[in-house]
Amino acid sequence: MEFAELSQRAEYRQIVETIAKDMTRRWIKITAQGDEDKTDRVAAIGDALKKYQIREKFRRLGTRAEVAR
Repeated sequence: MEFAELSQRAEYRQIVETIAKDMTRRWIKITAQGDEDKTDRVAAIGDALKKYQIREKFRRLGTRAEVAR
């Protein structure tokens, strides 16, 4: 079966989506090191992650990678 066929079958899609959700369930936390105040920089990075929906993109990438195996 090809990827397109597998992605249409609910039994395969559900397993793959569960794995992808588990991969991104505990998401990253941006922190800074050192004595310098980097609050603005950390906030900007966090805002960019949300704005560009990076977590969701990783989740979708996980669904494609699992089915393609």
